[in-house]
Amino acid sequence: MLHSVPLSLALSVGIFPAVFYVLIDRLPPIWPTSKKALMIGPKHPESRTSIECPYSYIRQLYGKYHWAPFVHKLSPGLKDEEPVKYKMILEIMDAIHLCLMLVDDISDNSDYRKGKPAAHKLYGRSETANRAYYRVTQMLNATVQRFPNLAPFLMQNLEEILQGQDLSLVWRRDGLSSLPAAADEKLAAYRKMASLKTGALFRLLGQLVLENKSADHTMTILAWCSQLQNDFKNVYSSEYAKMKGSLAEDLRNQEYSYPIIIALEAPGGEWVTKALESGSPHNIRKALEVIQSETVRTACFAELKSSTLAGYEPRLLEHCQTFIETISISEGKTLEVTSLIGEFSWDSMGILAVGKPSIFGPGHVQEAEEMKSLARFACLLVWSPWPIILLRNLPVMRNATVRWIEWCKRTVEERKKEDLSYDLFSYLIQDSDSSLGHPEKATHQDLVFDTELAVFAGSDTIASTLNAILFFLAKDPEIFNQLRREVDAAVPFGCTLSHEALAGNPYLEGCINEGLRICPAVMSGVPRETGPEGATIAGVYIPPFTIVSVPTYTMQMDPRNFPEPDKFIPERWSSKPEMIIQKEAFNPFSSGPYACAGRPFAMMEMRLLLATVVRNFDLDFPPGREKQSFETLGGTGPLDCFTTQIPCYHLVFKRRRKA
Repeated sequence: MLHSVPLSLALSVGIFPAVFYVLIDRLPPIWPTSKKALMIGPKHPESRTSIECPYSYIRQLYGKYHWAPFVHKLSPGLKDEEPVKYKMILEIMDAIHLCLMLVDDISDNSDYRKGKPAAHKLYGRSETANRAYYRVTQMLNATVQRFPNLAPFLMQNLEEILQGQDLSLVWRRDGLSSLPAAADEKLAAYRKMASLKTGALFRLLGQLVLENKSADHTMTILAWCSQLQNDFKNVYSSEYAKMKGSLAEDLRNQEYSYPIIIALEAPGGEWVTKALESGSPHNIRKALEVIQSETVRTACFAELKSSTLAGYEPRLLEHCQTFIETISISEGKTLEVTSLIGEFSWDSMGILAVGKPSIFGPGHVQEAEEMKSLARFACLLVWSPWPIILLRNLPVMRNATVRWIEWCKRTVEERKKEDLSYDLFSYLIQDSDSSLGHPEKATHQDLVFDTELAVFAGSDTIASTLNAILFFLAKDPEIFNQLRREVDAAVPFGCTLSHEALAGNPYLEGCINEGLRICPAVMSGVPRETGPEGATIAGVYIPPFTIVSVPTYTMQMDPRNFPEPDKFIPERWSSKPEMIIQKEAFNPFSSGPYACAGRPFAMMEMRLLLATVVRNFDLDFPPGREKQSFETLGGTGPLDCFTTQIPCYHLVFKRRRKA
């Protein structure tokens, strides 16, 4: 049950391209092509007037009620509790969305829609436009008559949609002269247009279902990601081009999109300007080379990654608040920090992976603790994997492993029974659905293994770094107070935290980087094989198929790379750059194609939790433990168990004293 819509409707995530909004993928113009015969003209002339034909045609292309999953997410009980309202909302959304596509196809003079002839090519431009206006007017009248309380939402958002449509048409008519000159202002103008044209459509749904505007922020994020996805498909997807009849339809129609605006400022951007002005085949071909360049792609996908990540923020903020409430119950008492942070990280991974924190809550930690215990031994097998064949049948290993795999299987089964949600598993489950036409299907066993990977790679790793940072903050009050001052300056005490306000603050970034440097999530690095040709590294030949690695901990604690490596010095990342000799040696998330895909989510999680803690509590060690060192914590210091494990330590959390 969703108790707080703006928080509980926070969307995935994300981390592109592995994680994206599955529900967006189900919306036009991205649905799989219908295999049913298309109706050109009325099936039953006696019951359907000719004015309905273009709308019936495009609706048959997409099917009815494609917004239903969103409605269910906003209000799971609406379909059963208020079936008439439920159906009315879906009819409204179908009408607005599909009629917008009818008009868009006319404006673009599109030949195809979903690989079939566009409606105006069959019925004529005038008849198709008239049908779109007729259907929208029909739904507005029905809303006023049957649900007058919903009519203001419909009229307001219709006005915004048409404002956005008008902006788009003016830009096409007047060209670049109608857009601001500065690059950032162009992007801001485009985002404003999308917020009106696409954003109002998504906000309309939230307002109709909830009868208020509490979900507007979340729906606007989703709308922007939907706009970006369609913009990218228009210039990067050959499959999309087949359905529309040509690649880069926006460019050919002298329309603007996010990649096109980015490309205007990229090397070779003059070709994009020429293509928008003349539209000759040569100019379009040269412009496409610029738009599809690595520079433009990187900038575009960075925006998409940032936008999808923003969807997680409300859920993480809610989770941070729960963490603070948990600590407040035992305020002033000695608390075991490692277990607190461990549970926080597990539940954060639940938000990312399956859309809810309770799946990895305290009731499920037993299986994980058993696997962590085995990991202290099994980490040795990373470098000598063949003994696994001998050891895997030992009762102690077999029983714990079976319990763990069974838990992963239960998690997958429970998640598959639920309605689609905005999380990693919604994407993975979609990929395993044979009805979606993917060339390579993920099997049920794949999903189980992905559960294992998500849990360990996404929770244990962040917990170790957070534990290290909190230890050093408690150890040095000066560092703690400096961090608090920076956080207070970014977000005044009493105001709501936001990731946007925290990201980029140098001292906070320095604290996180120092935690990652001193206590990387994977100390030994990730093993790699040299391949059939072997490898020559630094003049040394390494034979074929040899396992090699660069230990992250050793590299980041080498004084030749970082002077005074044992000291926690956040300033080395900002005001004391001389304390970094080889910045390339800082590699906590690995690099290249196998780099950690969860880095953006991990950074957001750490920023939000650390800011939440320093704003609300003072940290102290229990009496008699003030002099303990991180290197000898628990008698061993941090343990390399493939993922780093921090020995148990305790802190006293006291409510922040008023200034």
